[in-house]
Amino acid sequence: MDVGQILTFPANKFPKRTAIIFEEKRFTYQEFNDRVNRFANALLGLGLRKGEKVAVQLFNSNHVVEILFATSKIGAVFTPINFRFTDEEVFFILDHSDARFFIYGEEFSDLVERIRPRVKRVEVYISVSKSISPAVLNYEELLAGSTGNEPNVSISERDECQLMYTSGTTGRPKGAILTHGNILWNLVNTILGREEREGEISLVIGPLYHTAALNNHFITRVALAGTSILIKDFTPQKVMEIINKEKVNVISGAPAMYHYTPFSSL
Repeated sequence: MDVGQILTFPANKFPKRTAIIFEEKRFTYQEFNDRVNRFANALLGLGLRKGEKVAVQLFNSNHVVEILFATSKIGAVFTPINFRFTDEEVFFILDHSDARFFIYGEEFSDLVERIRPRVKRVEVYISVSKSISPAVLNYEELLAGSTGNEPNVSISERDECQLMYTSGTTGRPKGAILTHGNILWNLVNTILGREEREGEISLVIGPLYHTAALNNHFITRVALAGTSILIKDFTPQKVMEIINKEKVNVISGAPAMYHYTPFSSL
């Protein structure tokens, strides 16, 4: 068992069920898995080797979770970067993590161009939208030129899967490696401890560079073939509108979020 199979199983069993909602976009499990496989095969085509780090700086979106499962399926190490980090903090993590691939959103193009001349380890830059530099690859173009076949990479529970960094409030950010086995056992404990059920509709508010939102919330929903609604930024009004429109029945977040949002009005 490996983390990539957490998506493959429901995609085979419930292909037409809605997996991801992000803004105006909706993806079934079949569509989600196809995009994941296409990006995974594109990374392999770019020469990615098992165990290499793939750094990601994106706001919550379908792209983040596609990259998460794509890297999981081919034995790469998903390395998310806090989207609030400054130039120097992003530079530090790229250098410290030994990431050879860096994927980022349009909002970070200026930041990337400022630090790129100093970054020594990253060899492949990929933007999910327009890029300032012609040397940067385009995410959707990579998907369009790739195949949706399941990648044929052997992965064990002992293999590295994620490299998660702290916020660095008391010094430099510190990274912690999570294996496929770590994440799978966390998944089992979460499902049992919270009595999670199949097919629930979940609103993912927390940033997906954080292990709670990523592993305890999002991955749990995929494992149970539920629907995950991803939001880029938090506002109480937006949260209430989504809950009412999509009939959300699972939500998690920081205490401050609950203080701002009048859930009692539902």
